[in-house]
Order: sequence, then structure tokens, then C-alpha cells
Amino acid sequence: MVGWFLCSRNHAAAVALAAKLRGIPAHIVIPRNAPACKVENVKRYGGHIIWSDVSIESRESVCKKVQEETGAVLIHPFNDKYTIRCVLDFWS
Repeated sequence: MVGWFLCSRNHAAAVALAAKLRGIPAHIVIPRNAPACKVENVKRYGGHIIWSDVSIESRESVCKKVQEETGAVLIHPFNDKYTIRCVLDFWS
């Protein structure tokens, strides 16, 4: 498996844990201003943290670079039909 990655703070730990349970790497792009508790959760679940600057442009640029270098699949934190569907299914 090539792994997963995302650019997020809110569900980064969940993706890291899901990847760990499946035995695949999780490359997590996190802005430098992320709260320490969220960073620690990603680390605790085995996610590989890649830092970005705070701007959306920086996060998108770093995500693109990670995808090109690793071949990992991007799990967008909110703008993805499968992410949205899972949230809707959870709350219905």
C-alpha cells in the first residue's frame, strides 16, 4: 500500500489511527500553528507529520509534494464526497 495523507488538524488523528490499524503509512500535513494536543495524537497513532505554513496555499503545495513523492492517496478533510458521506451517515 502506498498510504494515505491529508492536510488537516481535526481528523488527522483518526486517519492516522485508521492507517495504523490497516498497516499502511499515514502522511499527515499539519500547519505549524496546530495545537500541541492534536500533533501529539497524530504521533501517538503513528502518523508521519509533515509541516506546512499556515496558509491554505502552503498546505495545498505541501500536499501536492507529498502525493508526488509517496504516491499516497489524499483524504481531503472536508471537500470530498466520501468524507462528507461518512459524516452524514454517522449523524443520520
